[in-house]
Amino acid sequence: TRIRLELQQLADDSTPLLATTSRDEAFAILAAHSLEQTDHPGRRMSAHIISADVSLKECFESIACSLGFQIFDTDPSSQAPTVHILVAPFIDSETFRLLQQLRDDNPAARIIVASDMATPAEKILLRDAGAAAVISQLRFAEDLVDQLRVGLLSEPEATAEK
Repeated sequence: TRIRLELQQLADDSTPLLATTSRDEAFAILAAHSLEQTDHPGRRMSAHIISADVSLKECFESIACSLGFQIFDTDPSSQAPTVHILVAPFIDSETFRLLQQLRDDNPAARIIVASDMATPAEKILLRDAGAAAVISQLRFAEDLVDQLRVGLLSEPEATAEK
């Protein structure tokens, strides 16, 4: 994604990212770039994002909000978000416990796990445990938009087939 953005900026004679651009600045710019053509695909949907990293949680909430999601930042058991996004830097027993708890509390909701550390085998286990998809934390906006475009989040049958 970064290379495509850099090539596009060079082709358009736009100013490329500076060599001194921090990781956080690059992430924000790339997330904004991937949202440019989305037309709010998350509208009429709600999301609850679970992350121990407060800054990352707020960033993902901002991205989801930009996609049109209504964000539930309080106890989701009293509401009923259509999508839970579980940010899991590492896949461990706690990840599976949280996934099961989310599934038990709101069986109709789609659950997305955002992790760059999941192995292919763990991705299969996460899907078997009830995750609709496992997406990248670093490409969160782009991968979430892709899930919306393929209908995985809006079509109940698509999740059941996975």
